[in-house]
Amino acid sequence: MTYNAANRKDVRRVEKQARLNDRARKETVGGLMSTQAGREWVYQRLTQCHVFATSFSLNAYEAAFREGERNVGLQILNDVQQFPDEYVLMMREANVRDLSERAAAERVSREDPDWDIEGPDPGDAADGPAGDPDPELEAG
Repeated sequence: MTYNAANRKDVRRVEKQARLNDRARKETVGGLMSTQAGREWVYQRLTQCHVFATSFSLNAYEAAFREGERNVGLQILNDVQQFPDEYVLMMREANVRDLSERAAAERVSREDPDWDIEGPDPGDAADGPAGDPDPELEAG
């Protein structure tokens, strides 16, 4: 069906459909934000879309790709913020998850001194068995 902006009936039909779409989107987001699993899912999407971190990259193509992801994430964030109480709850729950994951990692690192929370030290690759520099690397 074609749309004629000069035709009042066409304009009303499109406006009505836009209101219905907006209501459906709000119901969907509200449903997601009403459960802990839904809030966790939304938070994961926002994180994957670099909403809470920079999307900077020295590679222009990678930066453009990340900015595209970020744009989608910001659209989701805009929808989620229509439910401020649930948004705050989502962020608190994410903070608790993060703190408990860090605490668990610290417990593991205390039990195993060779395990590093931050991952392997890049300088360790050049070290020999007892942390001594690799003689072949120094000779070259």
